[in-house]
Amino acid sequence: MPLSILLTLVRLGREVVVREPKGAKARRTIPLHPDVLEELRALPRYGDLVFSQPDGKPLHAHNVTQRNFKGVMKRAKVPRIRFHDLRHLHATMLLRQGTNPKVVQEQLGHSRVNVTLDLYSHVLPGLQAEATFRLTERLLDK
Repeated sequence: MPLSILLTLVRLGREVVVREPKGAKARRTIPLHPDVLEELRALPRYGDLVFSQPDGKPLHAHNVTQRNFKGVMKRAKVPRIRFHDLRHLHATMLLRQGTNPKVVQEQLGHSRVNVTLDLYSHVLPGLQAEATFRLTERLLDK
């Protein structure tokens, strides 16, 4: 079952505004693995948001990206990274496993595939060599 990104929460000072994502490509549907869906469904729900405070209000981004995320990393005993690095890690892993850049662009919500390619081009040199090697092996029937 997919996850649809239809609306975003934006904090303007103390006010929380619900609005459509920035661009047309930001409204997207991302397929989720059944195990991930099961975990999301098992989370306690407080209102309409997937993640919220117990009173149903949106989480505070600073708390999530700083205090909460740091605690999760510590408990998981993984190296500290910034919250936004998860997005970069996601894209890099997809590209390194050979996912078509167009698919990565769609998942990230970039307006054009060249935006994705410009941002993650450092991942591609290894992919170029690997693709050439695989093609040569195929052509030489090895």
